[in-house]
Amino acid sequence: MYAISQICDLDILQTPFCITDDYNDAQIDAVYINEESDVLEIHFFQSKYFAKDDKIIGENDIRLTLDSVQKILNGKNPTKQASQKLKAKIFEIKEAINDRGYPDIYIHFVSNGKVIDLPNITENYKDFEMNIYGADELIKFSLMPSRRKDIECEIHTIGDITQNLISGISGYVATVSAKEFIKMYKEAGEKNILEKNIRYYKGLNAINKKIKEIAESPIESQFFWFVNNGISLVCDSFAPPRGDTNGNKILK
Repeated sequence: MYAISQICDLDILQTPFCITDDYNDAQIDAVYINEESDVLEIHFFQSKYFAKDDKIIGENDIRLTLDSVQKILNGKNPTKQASQKLKAKIFEIKEAINDRGYPDIYIHFVSNGKVIDLPNITENYKDFEMNIYGADELIKFSLMPSRRKDIECEIHTIGDITQNLISGISGYVATVSAKEFIKMYKEAGEKNILEKNIRYYKGLNAINKKIKEIAESPIESQFFWFVNNGISLVCDSFAPPRGDTNGNKILK
């Protein structure tokens, strides 16, 4: 989970949804599908924990992982009885490729042992970008400066707001234009704004296609507020809301 969060720049809370480690996982312990990049990215992970830190990931394990990834991309089952976790990820991969086209493939071999040069067998998989990480590499991740940053922004509401105070936690419910969130994305970066969103983007599946259709429809868009869920923003603090001349509120 730690390696996935660092390599793929994810919040640690997102990583459990990537895990496929189980019986019959075909030597694929995790899969992350990045649909936010310009080109679809699929990251496969093979992970080993060793009792002694001088161990290495074996050539046979690497070979089996590469073969399994190749079979999945060719539309084949990597093993006769794939685990339910792996089956679910294979389905997501097929959907993503159908929507976005052929992806960039990354394969990461991670352990708490030593790093060796990838064996010659990897020459047969030149379409894949392969990386191997050991204990030293994982430690380097922990020593890197944090990519998090404080974000201060103002949100302009449409109309008045409702305040809630429960067990010492204060919050507001408000109607806000989507343009306000677009403005925040541009100022702070989508990765920072959506850092706690553990249900990451699933691509243009049936539900998201319908959401897009309603948002773009000259007729249906007026009902968008009623047929879609809201967005929760979590912050360390906020200033008391102030009003503008039109009866709206400004939250900082």
